[in-house]
Amino acid sequence: MTTIHASLTDRYVAAVLVGVSADRRPEVEARLRDAIRRDVDKRLADGQSADDAERAALMGLGDPMRVSAGYSDRELHLIGPDLYPDYIRLLRLLLIVVVPIVAVVIGTVTALSGVDLWGVLTASVGTAFTVGVQVAFWVTVAFALIDRYGGRARASTSTWDLDDLPEPPSRGVSLGGTIGSVIGLGLLAWFLLWQPGYQESFDPGGPSIPILDPALDQFWIPFLVVVVLASIALEIVKHVVGRWTVPIAAVNTVLTLAFAVPVVWLASTDQLLNPTFVSTITGEAWASAVAWVPVLISWLIVVLSVIDIADGWWKALKGAT
Repeated sequence: MTTIHASLTDRYVAAVLVGVSADRRPEVEARLRDAIRRDVDKRLADGQSADDAERAALMGLGDPMRVSAGYSDRELHLIGPDLYPDYIRLLRLLLIVVVPIVAVVIGTVTALSGVDLWGVLTASVGTAFTVGVQVAFWVTVAFALIDRYGGRARASTSTWDLDDLPEPPSRGVSLGGTIGSVIGLGLLAWFLLWQPGYQESFDPGGPSIPILDPALDQFWIPFLVVVVLASIALEIVKHVVGRWTVPIAAVNTVLTLAFAVPVVWLASTDQLLNPTFVSTITGEAWASAVAWVPVLISWLIVVLSVIDIADGWWKALKGAT
C-alpha cells in the first residue's frame, strides 16, 4: 500500500494547532491556511515554483511554536521568547532519552544485587524521578544564563527547520490499527487459555505442564481473559466511533489497570509462573535467566500500560484523532 505523506502546509498547520485550544482550532486553521495560500499565490505570481513558494511562505511565518503562542496569546517568557522553543525541544529530548536509560541501568544493577522486584521498581522510579528533576533544573538554569548574559545575536534564529515538521496525527482510528490490536489481544487470550495444557516437547508422552501457576485457574486466569475480551470489544467500539473520546479513554484506563495491576502483583510475589514448569525447563545454565522472567514481564507491562493510558488520554483531550 502506498503511503501518502501530508504536505508541508498540512504538517506546519498541525504543528501550530497543537498549542491552540480545541475551541479555537477551526478559526486558527482557517486564518493560517488563508495567510499561507495568499503568500504562496503572490510568490507564484513572481515566478517561483510551487515547492519553493510553499517553503518560502512557511519559513516566512517562522517557528510553529512561536506562531502557536501568538494565536493563543501566550507569552513564552519562562526563558525568553527567543530561546524558549529551543529550550523546550532540548528539555524534551533529554527527558525522553536520559531518564529511561537511567531507570533501566539502576533497575538492572539493583536486580543483580539481589533486591526483590518491588525494591527494583522503587529504586528505578525514584532515581528516574530525581534525574528528571535535575535535568529540568540544570537545563533551565543554563538557558536562563544564556538568555541573560549570552547577548542577543541569536534573537531571530532557531534550530527549527521545515524538514523537522512531524507528520500530522491521523484524525481517525485506522482499520489496520484496530485489526492489529484485536489480533494481539486475541493471541493473549489464546495464550491464557492454552498454557494450562502446555506439554514439554522433550517429553511428548509426559503430563501437561501449565506455564502459569495452576492456582491462578481458580480466579485470575478467567478474570484476565474477561479483561482481554472486554479490551477487544473496546477496540471495536473505538473504531466504530472513529476517534478517542473521554469515556473511551476512561474505560481504556480501567481495563489496562485491571490487567496490569494483578499481573505485576502476581509476578512480584512469585505467584505467576508454575514452579513445576520452571524446575522442568531450568537447568543450571538457565536458572539465572528464568529468574529474570517475572522482572522483565513486570517492566514490560508497566511501560506499555503507562504509554497506552497516557496516549489514550492525550488523544481524547487534545482531539488528535
